[in-house]
Amino acid sequence: MEYTVKEYVRTYRKHGLDGLIMKFSTGAPARLSKEQQSQLKQTIIDPLPHKVGFPAKFNWKLEIIASYIHREFGRDYLIRGVSKIMIG
Repeated sequence: MEYTVKEYVRTYRKHGLDGLIMKFSTGAPARLSKEQQSQLKQTIIDPLPHKVGFPAKFNWKLEIIASYIHREFGRDYLIRGVSKIMIG
């Protein structure tokens, strides 16, 4: 949720400084199902990028993974989102 300055002032007046403390955000819900995430991870572990239609022969890069996600699942991810999938 994005706040405007007016909303911050309103929150401060109502709750003081404690009202302005940022709460932990879990982020947006996953756009890939558990099955799709599993397929993605298996694809990256097993074949090289060129074996699934990409010009890179040896290394999966975040940009290539984002392209694979778009091609296979119709979902668009920023590089940061791809890196979060890979870490998680």
